This record gives sequence, C-alpha cells and structure tokens, in this order.
Amino acid sequence: MAKSDIVTSVVFIIFSIIIYIGSLNFPEVPNNRIAGPAFYPQIIAIALMLTSIALIIQSVPKLKMKEEIERLDKKKMIRVGIVLIATILYAVSMKVLGFVIATLLYFGILSAMMQKKLNVLQIITGSVIITGVVYAVFIMLLKASLPRGILF
Repeated sequence: MAKSDIVTSVVFIIFSIIIYIGSLNFPEVPNNRIAGPAFYPQIIAIALMLTSIALIIQSVPKLKMKEEIERLDKKKMIRVGIVLIATILYAVSMKVLGFVIATLLYFGILSAMMQKKLNVLQIITGSVIITGVVYAVFIMLLKASLPRGILF
C-alpha cells in the first residue's frame, strides 16, 4: 500500500503544480482586491499538494518497515497513466471543448478508472451531476466565467 500511496501522491503533486501554473494565466478582474478567478484553483492546488505531501510523509515509515509493501502491478500503473494523461488532456482541451464538455469527459474517465466493474449509467449520472454542481457554483454563486468551447 505504501508504494502506491507514494506514486499517487507524486502524480497529484505534479497535477497540483499544473493547476497552479495554469491558473496564473487567468485574467484579472478590474477593481477586485480580494480574489480573482485564479484564487479558488490556486487554493485547491495548494491544498492538493499539501495533502499529497502529508500522504508521502505518512507512507514512508510503512515503506521502511516493509509491513505492507505491495507490488505495483501493471493494471494499477496503467490506470495511473490514464488518469495523468486524461488530466493533461483536460487542461489542454478546456479552451477548445469548453468547461462543460471537457469536464463531463474528464469525470467520466476518472469514474471509469475508479470502478472495478464498469457501470455506464452510474458513470454518466455522476459526471453530469458533478459537472452541473461545479458549473452552478462557479456561474451562479461565484459569478465567474468558465471557458466556452465549440458548443457551450
């Protein structure tokens, strides 16, 4: 368990760095002294990085004691690779596809990678609900603009 926790943490640290760097390109809002559009993604990126570092710190003693060392099998490594590639494609395709379509696809892929047995209805339902909630929070509550793509 310790090795997979460390590998997962490293992937999430890389992901949080990508999020943080990407948020630096967000436009500034005039006359906004408290928080602009980049504030929330930067907070999430920092929180993700801190929790990933905490998981690494927690996993290192387990690795040294060799109580629960598991072999990283090919299936797990392929899943981690798919999630990493999906994350990069999500960030890149956001401008072309827009927030709604890119997020639906991204959460669908993440859901599929997390499930042992694929349930297509559950994946579609979960992706639509998560995308809808995030969209509503950003548009209605935070009054933020999200990337628009070909259709939305």
